Amino acid sequence: MGQKIRQRNATKKENLEKNSGVEKNGLQNVPKRGRASYFKFFFVTAGITLLLQQYGPDVVHRIFFRRNIVPARSDYYILRDIWTDEDIHNLIDYVKDLREFPTTASDLTSVSEHIGEAAPFDEKGQCPFLLVPNQNHSECILPSRIDVAQHFLKYGGRDCLKELYPSLSSRLQGFAGFIFDSLNSSVLDRLFKSQQYKDAATASCGGMTVFDPIQLGIIVLLPGQTVAMHYDVPWYWGATRFNIPQWLLIAMESSGLFENIRVRQSQGVAYLHKWLNHEKDGGGFYFYPKGTGGRAEIVPAEFNTGLVLDGSVLIHGVNTYQPKKLPPIINPSDKNSLVYAGDDFWQLKANDEIIALYKTSDLRISLVWRSRCFESQEMKQKWADYKDKIDVQDVLKVLKDDMKLKGISNVDYLPPLDLALKILDTYVVYPVEKCSIFPWNYCMLSKIVPTSVSGFINSLLTPICA
Repeated sequence: MGQKIRQRNATKKENLEKNSGVEKNGLQNVPKRGRASYFKFFFVTAGITLLLQQYGPDVVHRIFFRRNIVPARSDYYILRDIWTDEDIHNLIDYVKDLREFPTTASDLTSVSEHIGEAAPFDEKGQCPFLLVPNQNHSECILPSRIDVAQHFLKYGGRDCLKELYPSLSSRLQGFAGFIFDSLNSSVLDRLFKSQQYKDAATASCGGMTVFDPIQLGIIVLLPGQTVAMHYDVPWYWGATRFNIPQWLLIAMESSGLFENIRVRQSQGVAYLHKWLNHEKDGGGFYFYPKGTGGRAEIVPAEFNTGLVLDGSVLIHGVNTYQPKKLPPIINPSDKNSLVYAGDDFWQLKANDEIIALYKTSDLRISLVWRSRCFESQEMKQKWADYKDKIDVQDVLKVLKDDMKLKGISNVDYLPPLDLALKILDTYVVYPVEKCSIFPWNYCMLSKIVPTSVSGFINSLLTPICA
C-alpha cells in the first residue's frame, strides 16, 4: 500500500515538472519557455558591455573632446650612450651637492606672481582650492603650472586615475631644482656641449647652430609620482618666466598670437638612475609626435639614454614611476622639500619635519637641459643685450581682444581667477586618454561642490575612490 502511494506521488511530481516546463538537469528551476529569454538577456547584456568597452571611450571623445586636436610642431631625436662612467659619477655628485629640492608646485620665478587672483590663507593656514603659497608664503596664488595641475586633477592623467585630491595631488608634486646661472662648468659641459646634443638641437631648431644655454632642470620622483603631460615654458623677446607667470606664457604660445616674437628652443632629457628596471618600475617618457589627435609614444627611461625635442610645442610627460605605490601625502600649502642627508639617504620634509626617508636607489632622477636657438652670434648677443619687457596687462589685453572675436564677450568683467581659468580653457589644450568611458575624475567632486555639502560628498566618495 505504501509503495503504491510513493509511486503515485512520484508520477504526480513528474507530471507537474512536465506541465511547468522544468527539467531536472541543465538550468534547474528555469522554465523551458523562459530559457530563451534568459540567454537573450545574457548575450545582449554581454554584447552591450563589450561594445561600450570597445567603442564607448571613442564615442565619448568624439562628443566631448573634439576640440582637443592640435597638430604636432616638432620632431624628436634619440640619444644613446651619452656619458662615460666618470661623467655619470660627477653628475650624480652634482645632484647631491645641490642638496635641497622643492616641489614643482613651488617653481615660482616671476616678479609678476599673479594677475590679481591672490587670496589670503584661511583660518587653518591653508590655501583655497587650486591656489598655492607664493614665494614668501604671504598669500595664495595660482601655481605656476595651473594648466598642468587642473588637467591632471580633472582627468587623472594618462591612467585615468580615480583618486581623491590628497593622493592625486601628491602624485603630481615631484621635486625639481632649476639652475639658470653657473651653467658654464666642466660637469655641465657634458650636457650642453655634447656633439650628440648639438647635432640633434640643430635639427630640432630648423638648422640653427648657435645655442644659448637657458637652464638645467633636475627632476626627482618618489615612487608613485608622475610628471603630468605639459608644454615647456616658451621664451619671447620681452616675455620670459622672470616677468610673466608661466601659465600665461603657455597660453601665449598656444594662442599663436605672439609667434613673431617667439625664440626657438631645444631641450635634452636624460637619465641617471642606473638602478631602475624600466620594465618593472615604469616611469617612461611619453610624448605626442603626431599632435594631440594621435597616440602617445613611450620611450623607456633607460639609464644613459635621452631625447632632444622642443618641449614648448610638443606635449610630453612621464608615466607614473612605480605605479602600484602611493607617495606620502604632500599638502601643497606646506613648505615641502626633498633634502639630501648624506650616506645616500634623502629626507622628505614638510614644514621642516621629516615625514619619510628614501635611498638614492629609490628615486627616479632625470636631467633636463635647455638652450635657446639663434641663427647667428649677433642674434645671440642681441638677446643678451635686450632690456625691453612686456607688461602682464598688455598680454592680457591681446588675449582678451582675441577672445572677444571668438564670441567670449564677458572677459572684461570676469574676476582675475575666473579670467585666468577662461584663458586656459580657451587656448591651452591637452589630450584626454581613451582609457575609460567616463574619463572625468569623479573623486574630485567634493572639491568643486559648495562647502556646505563637500564633507558629505567626500564621505560618499572615500570608500570608492583609491
